[in-house]
Amino acid sequence: YLVLALGADTNWYGNERIRAHAIPMKSVSEALFIRNQIFEDYEKAVVAEDYDQRQTLLDIVIVGGGPTGVE
Repeated sequence: YLVLALGADTNWYGNERIRAHAIPMKSVSEALFIRNQIFEDYEKAVVAEDYDQRQTLLDIVIVGGGPTGVE
């Protein structure tokens, strides 16, 4: 899974599982890391023989979008 945590201030709501799997996007380097992670997962999905593994690699979750209405 790829979980993106966007916003002015990253709030994990005390949930360590979210902190372990989420990638905040507050800087250009974090944005580039996310882009590269997505590309890497897509490249793995192209050669994955197992359907469930391929679907897992293609899942992207975006949480929170703030006042832009992305929620």
